[in-house]
Amino acid sequence: MSHWDGVCMAADPKEDDDMYKRVITRAVAQIPPGMFNTSDFTSWEVDSTSDLRELLIEDDCFGYVKDLKLSLFISLERISIGDNCFCNVEGGTFEVKNCINMKSVTIGDNSFISVKRVVFEGDSLG
Repeated sequence: MSHWDGVCMAADPKEDDDMYKRVITRAVAQIPPGMFNTSDFTSWEVDSTSDLRELLIEDDCFGYVKDLKLSLFISLERISIGDNCFCNVEGGTFEVKNCINMKSVTIGDNSFISVKRVVFEGDSLG
């Protein structure tokens, strides 16, 4: 098993490649530094049916992914995004919606620097 087993992902040009599609089965998903940081990896889909409690994205990941949308993760409590993530494309959205147990969201330097829309929505995010 690799470090990123348990993360459901899909890259545009390789939608049928098993490496890019995995179902989250762990309570903690940790993406090591520099992962999925190429121009051919432009989208990432995360399945909200999992029991994910923590999503930890280390530095220099997902540089060419425009959007990160997390919605209806019942168990999700913490999101931590390192430096220089989601930073090489213009526009896009970062949203966390209806994650009723969310306690913490941290975003590192130079991450989401060109994002056009940020949404935090739900009862527990007050």
